[in-house]
Formats: sequence, structure tokens, C-alpha cells
Amino acid sequence: MIEIDAPNKLVLSVRFRPAGTAVVELTMEPAEEEGKTRVTMKETPTSGAARALALATSMMLLVRNEWSLLRLRRLVAANRAKS
Repeated sequence: MIEIDAPNKLVLSVRFRPAGTAVVELTMEPAEEEGKTRVTMKETPTSGAARALALATSMMLLVRNEWSLLRLRRLVAANRAKS
């Protein structure tokens, strides 16, 4: 973890082998719908092949990050259903 500003921001250092490392920034803000939160995820490659090929891999990262946010949404929904 690089930075935390609860409940608004979380910045993580991540590794994705063998491509290298990146910084992932999650920002949370109230959504238009009552009781909902909008989560934005930004990933910036910082070392390794991912950094050198950042432009070429940007579409791949976009798809992966969308998938990660979908997984997060499902986890939140499952936890909400339990409580």
C-alpha cells in the first residue's frame, strides 16, 4: 500500500509477473444513486515490459481493470446480501 485516504482513495503498488510493476489508484465518490459509490481505477505501469509497452498494453489493462471492478461490484453485492 502506497497511500490511503479513507474512505476516498487507495493507492497500491502491484506486481503482475512477468510484465513488471504498476501503481493502481482507486478513488471512491458518491454515485448519483442514493447509497451507491462510484469506484474509479487507474493503473500506471512503473517497471518492466509493461512500462516499455504501456501504449500497446493500454487496451489490455483497460479490459482487465473493467473485469476487476466487476468482481469488486459482485463482492460488495454479496456482502450486502449477507448483512
